[in-house]
Amino acid sequence: MSGKQQLLKSLRRQVRRLEQRSDIGADTGELAPVWREATPLPPMGVLSPAAIGAEALQNEAGLCFRLLRRYPLKHRYGNMPLDELTAPVSAEAWQALWREAGGADVDAPATIAANVPGTWLFLDCETMVAEDATGRRSNWPFLVGLLQMDADAVTVEQFAVTEPEGEAALLLALRRSIEKRSAAGAALLVTFNGRTFDEPLLRRRWECRFPCSEPWPALPHLDLLAPSRALWRLTERDCRLRYLEWRVLGVEREADLSGELENHVHIEPASSPELLADRLTSWPIFHHNASDLLGLAGLTRRALALLHEPERLRRGEALYSLARREQQRGGERAGELLMAALRKPISEVLEVEARASLARHLAQARQTGEAIALWQDLAGFRNSRQLEALERLAKWHEHHSKDLDQALLAVERGLTLLPGKPEAREKWEQRRQRLLRKKQPGGKRKKR
Repeated sequence: MSGKQQLLKSLRRQVRRLEQRSDIGADTGELAPVWREATPLPPMGVLSPAAIGAEALQNEAGLCFRLLRRYPLKHRYGNMPLDELTAPVSAEAWQALWREAGGADVDAPATIAANVPGTWLFLDCETMVAEDATGRRSNWPFLVGLLQMDADAVTVEQFAVTEPEGEAALLLALRRSIEKRSAAGAALLVTFNGRTFDEPLLRRRWECRFPCSEPWPALPHLDLLAPSRALWRLTERDCRLRYLEWRVLGVEREADLSGELENHVHIEPASSPELLADRLTSWPIFHHNASDLLGLAGLTRRALALLHEPERLRRGEALYSLARREQQRGGERAGELLMAALRKPISEVLEVEARASLARHLAQARQTGEAIALWQDLAGFRNSRQLEALERLAKWHEHHSKDLDQALLAVERGLTLLPGKPEAREKWEQRRQRLLRKKQPGGKRKKR
């Protein structure tokens, strides 16, 4: 297949995905806005004077720079008021998010849910590729941002360097900030794909610079990537942070750096800390990093609300996805979520899958009548689960209802769906012959 054909195939696949989505915005549990507008971060002019500009930090490891921004809660990030970030979280909502993030085997610390503004610490880092002394190319962090909420504002603290030699100073400053926040009550680290990228990278770079010491307090880590996929993967073509910001929070970054461009930004050292401080306040990458942190915090709040009350979801696809994950964990809410999914608008393909999953769940729960009704419905038209439905009905009528005519009818309909598949037809033919023998006078096997 030529490159042009591959491109056309990819474009057709994207068009089909778009056609399957009837709503404008992502499934947020609320009505989607009818238009989107780029929502920039609050301008620097609304901040306190002490927070404007970058501060030079000198420590034992060298020189790095710190930029602090405080966003008043009256501001909005897209369709989310910042004061929404400071609202308390119920223990049930926190447990639901923790399970979706892969923390089912670890008890969720109860204290985390009690005081969100002081206990959740959001982290995001920006990296570049550089060569070390041996010529080996590797990622190194040149900017790391932290976000935390308190009762009055949302604070973003960013540490930056202009060359790889300053990495040790950045890591040491980051460690001291996390230690200070942890001592003040921070009890949870939140990232987006940070379990596999941000945190391992930072710890690995710390071990290179400070091989005989621990980096920072080990906090429970919540990676929002898995919950985001559970909620939006089946309705959205992309689960990257910036795309979900647009679909869920209504934020479209028109002048933002792309993921490909970030790794090619050339950072030139300044001749003085004052000159570099002036440059830091205007670098697009700082705006990008702060936007990532605010978007991460906003998506976390929306995910908390939707996982705690999945009935607020407008589309059945997300409910089906949650039900499937609940089944994988052996949870008790799978049937409830599947029934809720079928009450919502849902694509035809996933409606069939949801009905089949619900029928299996009901059968395991000994609710046979409801399960058979679903299998009968699925057996009545062409779909991906029609053959399974006919097989289930054939078994039921042969072994439970003892209606051999209905069992034989289901088998014969199944055989019509298997032309040219001798391996698959063999067991169906065996069942058909067995049913024909049973229908003959005296054809039932005698009990021994």
